[in-house]
Amino acid sequence: PGFKIELTGNRNQSRNYSEFYRWVNDTVEFEHQSPTESGNFSMSFNTWATAFEKVGKNFESDAFQQFLDNRDEISASLGGNNPNAGGTFTGPDGHTYSTGYGPTSQSVLMGAFLSAYSGKDARTYPMKTFPTTPSPNWRVTYDGLGKIKAIKKLFKTTTLSHAYRSSYSFTYTNNLKSGLTQSGQDPTLQDINGNFMFYEQINAVTIAEQLSPLIKIDVSLQNSMQFNIELKKERNLALSFANNQLTEVKSNEFVIGTGYRWKNLVLKNPFKKKSKDKKGIKSD
Repeated sequence: PGFKIELTGNRNQSRNYSEFYRWVNDTVEFEHQSPTESGNFSMSFNTWATAFEKVGKNFESDAFQQFLDNRDEISASLGGNNPNAGGTFTGPDGHTYSTGYGPTSQSVLMGAFLSAYSGKDARTYPMKTFPTTPSPNWRVTYDGLGKIKAIKKLFKTTTLSHAYRSSYSFTYTNNLKSGLTQSGQDPTLQDINGNFMFYEQINAVTIAEQLSPLIKIDVSLQNSMQFNIELKKERNLALSFANNQLTEVKSNEFVIGTGYRWKNLVLKNPFKKKSKDKKGIKSD
């Protein structure tokens, strides 16, 4: 009793498409020109496996190193599913990559990034640009301590709470140079770096993670005093495909609050003669 768990999952995708129609006298019909597609995608995600990893003095972490190591596994998976890959090569890091899926390939970096920071095995990670199943986030509350007789003598209410929320998102436009007409087609053309060009050109993919709170204790004493202690953690990761740079920003917040509730406080009101009400003052 008093124990509550709330699970949530979100998936949002929007798509905008436009093109020009031009009348051509030679063919006596309209010609489709400059088809342009853009959109954004976001989905609840789970990065709990790496949420508490420490960043070293040289700004390195196990998750970041795993991200680098996952690239050849993701490349092999992508190359095995694309008949246009045809062969392998040795990258500058000494690892073997499938042709068209080098260490700086958009799909390779994205798959390696998501699998590493979610703590999943890169060899079996599903390589979908738009996954269909969101991961659950949660909120947990427990107020059963206030029902224990020994605690109830001192505390009127006691509530423990914890919440976890994580999501990843990106925006995209179609790459007219890819030669592809729709999402999901196997790429055939390569850029100057020898990487396949995909239908979706993604600028960056971001992960936003909040433990708000990681833990919160909220108590109200029998003498109407109120106290709360709260610890929050936040992490934001952004992987840019424009310069192949990963940015990580972390923050920790510790909050202590107190308050007091007066009973039957008489207030002077210019519109009413007298009023009695419970009033409280809080400070954090």
